[in-house]
Amino acid sequence: MRRLITISKGLFALAVVLGLAAWLVFRLPSFGGVSDGQRLERMQQSKQFIHARFENTPPYIITSPLPVNYAPTSATRHVSQALMCR
Repeated sequence: MRRLITISKGLFALAVVLGLAAWLVFRLPSFGGVSDGQRLERMQQSKQFIHARFENTPPYIITSPLPVNYAPTSATRHVSQALMCR
C-alpha cells in the first residue's frame, strides 16, 4: 500500500511538472499572435499567403514514375506494370 502511494505521488508530481512545462511553452511568442503594420503587409505580399494563411507546401513535380534505382521483384511486378501504362 505504501508503494502505491509513493508511485501515485510521483505520477502526480510528474503530471504537474509536465503541465507547467506545457503552459510555459505555449506562452512563448512564437506560437501565434496578431500581425499588423508592415509585417502584415509583407505577409500579404507573399505568394504563399493564400486565403489569410500560409500554404507552405511546395508544388510536387513528378519527373519519373519510378525511382532510378528501382528493381522490381515478383511481388511488385504488377505495380510497376501498372505505373508503366500511365
